[in-house]
Amino acid sequence: ILTYGVRGRLALAQGIARVAPRNLDTDVRDSLRCFEEQLQLLADTVLQQKSVRDIDRLQHTLLEVDDALRDHWGTTPALTACLKYATSTAERLAALEPDNVQYLRGLAVSCERMGSLVERSDPTRAREWHGKALEIAERLAILKPDNVVYLHDLSVSCLCMSRMEERSDPARTREWHGKALEIAERLVSLEPENVQCLHSVAVSYEWMGHLEERSDPARAREWYHKALEITERLAAIEPNNVVYLRGLLVLCGRMGRLKERSDPARAREWYHKALEITERLAALEPDNIQYMRDLWVACGRMGRLEERSDPARAREWYHKALEIRERLAALEPDNIQYLRDLLVSCACVGRVEERSDRAREWYHKALEIAERLAALEPDNVEYRRDLSVSYERMGRLEERNDPTRAREWYQKALEIRERLAALEPENVQYRRDLWVSCEGMGSLEERSDPARAREWYRKALEIAERLTALEPDNIQYLRDQIGRAHV
Repeated sequence: ILTYGVRGRLALAQGIARVAPRNLDTDVRDSLRCFEEQLQLLADTVLQQKSVRDIDRLQHTLLEVDDALRDHWGTTPALTACLKYATSTAERLAALEPDNVQYLRGLAVSCERMGSLVERSDPTRAREWHGKALEIAERLAILKPDNVVYLHDLSVSCLCMSRMEERSDPARTREWHGKALEIAERLVSLEPENVQCLHSVAVSYEWMGHLEERSDPARAREWYHKALEITERLAAIEPNNVVYLRGLLVLCGRMGRLKERSDPARAREWYHKALEITERLAALEPDNIQYMRDLWVACGRMGRLEERSDPARAREWYHKALEIRERLAALEPDNIQYLRDLLVSCACVGRVEERSDRAREWYHKALEIAERLAALEPDNVEYRRDLSVSYERMGRLEERNDPTRAREWYQKALEIRERLAALEPENVQYRRDLWVSCEGMGSLEERSDPARAREWYRKALEIAERLTALEPDNIQYLRDQIGRAHV
């Protein structure tokens, strides 16, 4: 590794490949333990020798291998070990030469990579790693304010921090996104033809659109269009660049989601574009778990489009998505993103099976996962919303047979939704969730207490009218309003 450069990196990559399971039945624990022991021996030997050149070469090798194999099937445990030692070697270099900006940047990159890797299983630890990377990135940007590399690193750190805050502190998330966008636009002003700078600003525009979707879909569309224009330009320059292609598929998905309730035909076009790119990427790298997850997302979207018109086809899409998700969840049982994706798949399958006895089984699976995630991160608003949705679905199942039990489920869902709506009053998703809860409570009261039912329906109507005023072309909101127009 230290002597032969490229051949050394290849040897390390081959070692990682040997300890990555080819299928879920393969037990690689002994091989992985041996790999980690050998890697530790190598790192300890290099660090004891205190050769700055060798320490630097080892750290670069470990980062380059991580860059090459990140998101490949089964490589996460081995790459975690690689990044552990990349970070320890970077810390040693920074300690030996505290004023060496190259070594400081190497430490920041190692911390950011480590944070991104453990986001999947330990968000608290990930925030610590990203915080370390941010401190160094800010320090370097102060030293050289016009250095494009340092500014790009700072932009990446801001996006990472915003990602960590997104599920618990929306206001803080917006602040981090604003900082990242400001830096990205500055980078483009410094080097207008630099493709990395252009890609950074496109990513920032996409994230701003994602934030605005909750409260201002029209503004979100503007951000997505700006991101799409740049990404299409980059993809035209480098048609086989997988980073740009994936950027396109993400934006096609975002545009489709905005159109889903106002123009389903146009949404279908966007989703088909996203699906085509996803299938192309998955064919290029069948073992890439990010592309597998993208395929899961695409299958879920297509299923959602087909639910009303072709439930049988929707069921096929949802089962494809479920197969992908179960495979990934089995590969990384501690990956909370995969666990949440599995929750979504169970809920989708349950929804298309709602008229059969199987629905209860799927909804129970979804509820178990939702409760587990909410217990892991009580302040995570996404998990709290997931839990409210699971409660509401269980209530819907019980409504005909056990109204008392249904009321309990609906009440639990309502309590969560009222808290979330108070936290983000402009979030249209939270408002519509409240509409669903009011409708459910009204439906329960219709036969026993018509006056109380009317109160719930009036609340639902007020929410529907407010949402329709925000998005007059949203078919779902119009349907919600018409449904209660007689109240």
